[in-house]
Amino acid sequence: VAHAETLRPLGVGYVESEVAGSSAQVARAEVLVFAGGTAADVESVRELLESFAAEVRYVGPTGTAARWKLVHNLILGLH
Repeated sequence: VAHAETLRPLGVGYVESEVAGSSAQVARAEVLVFAGGTAADVESVRELLESFAAEVRYVGPTGTAARWKLVHNLILGLH
């Protein structure tokens, strides 16, 4: 969040992308990416994210993707 706030006044967009999956799954483009930031910034890099992800989910402002990743890991751990 601090990086995004520092870069925003400089006109630089910041996209937080949390990967749910293993490195082997990345190689097969099977991972889920939680993407946070402004909707416009996430859309500007969507093609790049989709190059290694089966699904890219925009989850809200910067910081939200990290929270979603924690919830995802907690649910996996419970199962």
